[in-house]
Amino acid sequence: MRILYATGKMRELLLQRAKFLDVIAATALPEKGPPIVVSDPPEDGAAAAEADAEAPAALAMSELVTQAREKHEAEMIRFCDEYHTARGERAVTRPSFIPDNVDEHKAKVQSLLDGLISKAEDERLTSVKALRLQLVAIWRLLNLVGGAVFDDVSLTARQTAAIACETLDTAHRPLARDREKKREMHEVALKPTLMNAQKQAELRALHAAEADRSAAATATSEQLRSEMLAAESEQAAVVVRRLVHQSQAMLALLDAVVAHEDLIPADEPPLDVHHGLKKKLRMETREMALDSSEDSPQEGREFMTHVWPGLPLGELVAEKADALLDGAPPPAEGEEAPPPPELSPELTSNMTRAHRSVISSRDRVYAAYRRHYALRVREINAACEKALSDERQWTAHWKQLVGRAAIEPIE
Repeated sequence: MRILYATGKMRELLLQRAKFLDVIAATALPEKGPPIVVSDPPEDGAAAAEADAEAPAALAMSELVTQAREKHEAEMIRFCDEYHTARGERAVTRPSFIPDNVDEHKAKVQSLLDGLISKAEDERLTSVKALRLQLVAIWRLLNLVGGAVFDDVSLTARQTAAIACETLDTAHRPLARDREKKREMHEVALKPTLMNAQKQAELRALHAAEADRSAAATATSEQLRSEMLAAESEQAAVVVRRLVHQSQAMLALLDAVVAHEDLIPADEPPLDVHHGLKKKLRMETREMALDSSEDSPQEGREFMTHVWPGLPLGELVAEKADALLDGAPPPAEGEEAPPPPELSPELTSNMTRAHRSVISSRDRVYAAYRRHYALRVREINAACEKALSDERQWTAHWKQLVGRAAIEPIE
């Protein structure tokens, strides 16, 4: 009975472990976790050490099964000796379960305990392998996080700026059409009869009205250009701020995530992975770059600490649009080269593929948005210059028409 009791206790431990793993697998992950807070260690080191000493140690299930065996094995063996000594020549109670002699009985008990230990160890290795595969899958997904986040930032800014410019242009169209009608009315009102000396006052009033209309049209076009450039520049500043903030936040998040390299090596052979030639060349190039880098190793982790450069600040302004597209002209002889652009603070984090993906995606999105912003500035300036050029041509033509009808010069 004692053997059955001890064996049942070990089986209960294994069943509890299986239920615990099922509960973890069925539990949904929270959508939002608590913020990562890095707190300073307590000043009272003795109190912290005492608290750590009083806290119960967390043991693996395989260690619990081993402890259970150490606790009950001697009692089970002693029960075998007592049972067979007390039995004497009497037949065993359950021949299918209890051997006929004490040595075979002890061997069976040892085999049963060895099987339970082996089963617990096999389940531990299976769980460790499953956890490693999950971490590998998670890190493969994290390689895509940077590109997805930064692309969304860029797309949102482009759409917001486009909507703002479209709204401004829609509000400007009725005024433009109204001024076009007024110009047509002034052109129709400029009749040959105004060349009469008695009509000179009416001619001067018509000329003044057209001058006011032309000045208003020019001012409205300039204001529209200024407001549209301001809308594009505002979203460009938002993109730069978000790229700087999101890259810092994502690098900190990746540093806090448990990686496959953080686990204790499992007692299993390495995976037999065959890479292509291009993959092998990239891996060798990366290893050579890591060997020649000045990154410092971390204590307790397999990663190196790397310093990433910041983003340029103050580049996305309307005055620098042509330089962004065509490149800054070389300084003239005797002139000093312009100072380099100001950069955002450098970022320090681990060196992994996911971290490299975040920085490369940040730089790619910034370069693409910089070109998009410069093209938008050039388009807005070109559209405004065309409207102003048409207005200047009409003004020159109008002055010629008025000059022909005026008896005295009209300024």
